[in-house]
Amino acid sequence: MLTKEIRKLDTSHPIILGTHVEDLEIDTKFYPWIVGGVCDYLVVHGYSAYSKWVRTPLDSAMLPFLCILTESIGGKPIIVEEFGAPTLSGDSEKTIKDSQVYLATEDEQAWYFKETLQKIHNAGSIGALVWCFADYHKSLWRKPPLDKKPHERFFGVTRSNGTLKPAARVLKEFASKKLKVKAQSRKLRVSKKTYYSKPLENIAKYYQRYLRKFVLDL
Repeated sequence: MLTKEIRKLDTSHPIILGTHVEDLEIDTKFYPWIVGGVCDYLVVHGYSAYSKWVRTPLDSAMLPFLCILTESIGGKPIIVEEFGAPTLSGDSEKTIKDSQVYLATEDEQAWYFKETLQKIHNAGSIGALVWCFADYHKSLWRKPPLDKKPHERFFGVTRSNGTLKPAARVLKEFASKKLKVKAQSRKLRVSKKTYYSKPLENIAKYYQRYLRKFVLDL
């Protein structure tokens, strides 16, 4: 196993594998209990703008749900290694026309970050990384994947000119609190044997169950 080879060279740093929400929506063979058996933490990548089973493109309950679902199946603490929301830009008219993904206002992005960070903390996540640092400069827009996926140009918490979006200030404020990780007591009863028989149907079912059971607490 690759993890064994890594451990021969480094015995101190945690090992993780960046798994995406798609690994819970389709059977990619990256089963959380298998990944959790060889990694120190489990990882969540999730974008509510991409998934059809969430309530809105800025559904702040999605990521805490993914944390609880993944930990319930995999049995390891969770790192939210990717989350974010693309925004409108000053040159957004053509982007809106070409994009098939919801583009938030900068204030909406900031709201989404604030809500999501607090909720994944309450859900026991040990940390979170945002996608991504900066919007792409216009000179790169004709290069893949930005040429065919215009929303990818605007995930930054800073604009392409280096100025801060409101979401950057949300991140700074949240980080300044230096919150301690919360032990996770919320669990979903998930059958490993049956989940991946119909994963897309099941993730939607468990999300509705999660909303009914936990969402008022987050």
